[in-house]
Amino acid sequence: MSTFDLLLISDSFLKKPHWIVNHQKKFEMMEEKLKEKGISQFQVFVYDFVPPKDDNVTDEFYKEWINTKFEIKSKYYEKQRDEKIAGFRLMLWKMK
Repeated sequence: MSTFDLLLISDSFLKKPHWIVNHQKKFEMMEEKLKEKGISQFQVFVYDFVPPKDDNVTDEFYKEWINTKFEIKSKYYEKQRDEKIAGFRLMLWKMK
């Protein structure tokens, strides 16, 4: 784990089920599963700045997982809310 992972693990939002995707294609696979299960809404909580680099992780891992940014494009959900809170971005998505 990196320092950034430890920061997120210490936060209370992880008391709820959570998933991680790092590319649009993986989000599409997750979105299909959410729809199949009848999930009517979900939240996305992401760091809005360039995450700190931990010397214990490789550059490849950092670029692939930690410093990954993409805007969600959804077939089944639409963004209801998108707010910035203390360097983080919190979005609420609801089924169309």
